[in-house]
Amino acid sequence: MYCCLVLWWMKGFVGGYVCQNIYLSMNKIKEELDDVIIKINNEKEDFENKLNTIYDKADSKEQTLISDIENKYISLGEKIDTLFDDRKNKLDAMSEEYSNIISSSYSTLKEEYDNLKSSSD
Repeated sequence: MYCCLVLWWMKGFVGGYVCQNIYLSMNKIKEELDDVIIKINNEKEDFENKLNTIYDKADSKEQTLISDIENKYISLGEKIDTLFDDRKNKLDAMSEEYSNIISSSYSTLKEEYDNLKSSSD
């Protein structure tokens, strides 16, 4: 501004008029730059909001996938446990059946042995 006053003093009214126009032009440029900065800040905030939304959706999907994997793992574990329990129950039933057959055969053989022993005496 000091420069403008010196020019106005040196060149008279015409110089002052030119200086005033330069000052007005500079103010207009400053206002336009301020508007651009405001728009940039608004766009930056919009961009950050969109990024945050994307990150939130990604986190949500990640949690859903993790939950699905955990549930499938648990379900698979339960199916394996059920399969082993079924197989164990079948083996227990077969073992009991064979044990009964062996006991019955043993009893029968013992009776036959005792009968043979008593008849040979």
